[in-house]
Order: sequence, then C-alpha cells, then structure tokens
Amino acid sequence: MNRKMTYLVSGLVAALSVVSCGKSTSAKDADEMLLQIGDSVLTKSDVLAQMPQGLSPTDSLNLFDAIVKEWTERLMLEEVARENLPNIDKINRIVEDYRHNLIILEYRKLMSYSNESQIPADTLKAYYEAHKKDFTLTQPLVKGLFVKLPESASDVADVKRWVFSASAKDVEELEKYSMSEIMQYDYFMDRWVDWSTIVEQIPYRFGDADKFVSSTKNFEARHEGSIYFWHIEEYMPSGEVMPYEYAVNQISEILVERDRRVYDAELIKSICRQAIKQKKMVVGSYDESKLMD
Repeated sequence: MNRKMTYLVSGLVAALSVVSCGKSTSAKDADEMLLQIGDSVLTKSDVLAQMPQGLSPTDSLNLFDAIVKEWTERLMLEEVARENLPNIDKINRIVEDYRHNLIILEYRKLMSYSNESQIPADTLKAYYEAHKKDFTLTQPLVKGLFVKLPESASDVADVKRWVFSASAKDVEELEKYSMSEIMQYDYFMDRWVDWSTIVEQIPYRFGDADKFVSSTKNFEARHEGSIYFWHIEEYMPSGEVMPYEYAVNQISEILVERDRRVYDAELIKSICRQAIKQKKMVVGSYDESKLMD
C-alpha cells in the first residue's frame, strides 16, 4: 500500500471509529451556559457565533433572544416527538445510517479526486473501437451555424445571406457585423452538436428530427420580435454510431468511473485489513476472506 493510501485508510478507519462510539459531549463552562435540555447545552458563545457584526444594541438583544428561543423550541419539540412517536427507533436508525453514509461518501470523493488521472488518448480510442455498438445516436447530430437577432436589427437581409451561405468569406462578414445587435451566435461548423441543443432555443414545432435535418439546409423562424437563422452544413442521423470526437467525453466518464470503482474496492479491502489489525474490527465466526472479495 502506498503512503497516500495508508494515510487515507488510517483517516477513514479513525472516522468510522468515532462514528461507532456515538456523540461525545464536551464539558461546558458553567458561567457560560444559558440552557440545558437533556444532554444538549446552549452557551453564550454558541449564540454569539451565529450573530453578525455591526448590529445596534437593540437589534443584537432581539436577535440573541430569537436564537435562544428557536433553539429551545426545536429541542423541546424534539423531546416531545421522541416520547410520542411510535417509530422513533426507525427514525434514529435512518439518521444514523445517513450520517455514516455522508461521512463515507465525502471521504470517497476526496480519495477519488486525489487518485484521479487523465485517461490516455490511446486508451479512449481503444475503448471506442471495442464498444462502438454502445455509442449509437438516439437523435441526429449537426454541424452548422445559428444566429438569433431582433427584428429591429440593421441589415437583417445581409445577416440571413451570410448565415445561409456559411462560406468562409460570409462567416467573416458575419463576425464583423455589430455583435451588439446579435442576441446569440453559435458557430459549430467544425464540431458535432446534438440537434436538440439548437432546437431548444427556437420556438417552433420541428416534428421528426431525422426528417427535418435530412430535408433542411437553411431554416428561418420569427417569433415575438426575434428572428432565428439556422444553417445545417452537415448532419448525422439517429441510429448511426457516434463519431469518436463526439463520444470521447462519454468514454472518459465511463473509464474514470470504472477506475474509481476499482480503487474504491481496493480501498475497502485495505480499510478492513487495517481495522482488523488495529482491533477496531473483531471477526468472530464470519469468514474474513468474504470481506476481501
């Protein structure tokens, strides 16, 4: 086990040890104690820690009293609930399980981040080649150009011509056009995007996605004072295998998650071994090897 793993394992074993022991109540200075309800104690410093600086004396006193009252009401209601709810034991178990799980989840996140590394490009590509069938498009991809501008904009006819042409020269003209008049400009001639990312921005009923992209090169719509121009340079229909450059982010997430699961499994085994060694876990008649599966 490397030094980082040893440190993390020791920390988590210690954390779980604290959890298993329950809450420890530190002694409160008698002259600072305001109220005590059961095992819970409210001190002057507890209240002051919740109060912002810069309040007037009157506001400070009112807020101080409000905090004390809120604490008292919450604790008293909890006491009544504990005495009268028939399923209080179940609630306590749920709370304790949640506490355990929250501690473990946060620690696992810390460990995952510290162990996470960049997936090599050749590994990503190899995974793509071996699992292409898992990366089938459920809706079309497009390359193109999208512009939204107000109907009151100047030179609307020119903007339309530049977008629908989408030649290098016209794109240059479009980008020199006053961007203060364009409400939105998306250039994706050089990359695939999900068609829905554009559709969701246009108030129009498009119907069947594949029929639309296969039959439409240029699209215009007007709605409530806005004009939408959309040029589709290239499309890939649903049912096709995603291009590698589009699938690579998904593949990276899959491989990172796979590595996290492997790391997590090894970590749990290490935690169990160390807990047994430190006698924080005592194995009776149970088969110890099953904890290491």
